Amino acid sequence: SYMSMDKEGGVTTNRFKFTDRDWYQQAKSRRSPFLTEIYQDQVTGKKVISAVSPILHQGQFVGVLLGDFQLDDIITQVSNMRFAGGAATLTDKNAVFFASDDPNDIGRTPSQVSPSFREMEAGFHRQESGHLSFPYLGIEFDGYYKRVNLTDDMYWTLMVFVDKATALADVDVAVANAI
Repeated sequence: SYMSMDKEGGVTTNRFKFTDRDWYQQAKSRRSPFLTEIYQDQVTGKKVISAVSPILHQGQFVGVLLGDFQLDDIITQVSNMRFAGGAATLTDKNAVFFASDDPNDIGRTPSQVSPSFREMEAGFHRQESGHLSFPYLGIEFDGYYKRVNLTDDMYWTLMVFVDKATALADVDVAVANAI
């Protein structure tokens, strides 16, 4: 085993056994490059996805080259988005939230957050983009989502949603004043 870390971690050798890790076993069996699903890195403790490529010598598997992409910045930016009484979320291809304004959503699917979100979850799986209206905590929201394709078989879904009453408040005032 060999591992190189960034400037904070220095260089570490023979400290970890990588051959038991899922990404190592997948690289060994797939024999082609791929992106992992989101996971918590055992070394840094941070959420990452990894670009993984098997190393072959004369057709024989000899090891794995892996590069991690830390998701801290993406998760923070999406989780902190606020506008028109709404926010944003990111889900993985299994419709599991990994970024949300509500930390209780993380690691859960929409239907696990609320049974009324079943259609939202189905939409995330079924189509590239869409619009939906839904009630949550006594507020009516409009949501718009778009799939972000990472590879042919790996994607995330970004959804932004707004509180209808807040988003349309100025329009309602303009209509009332016009009458």
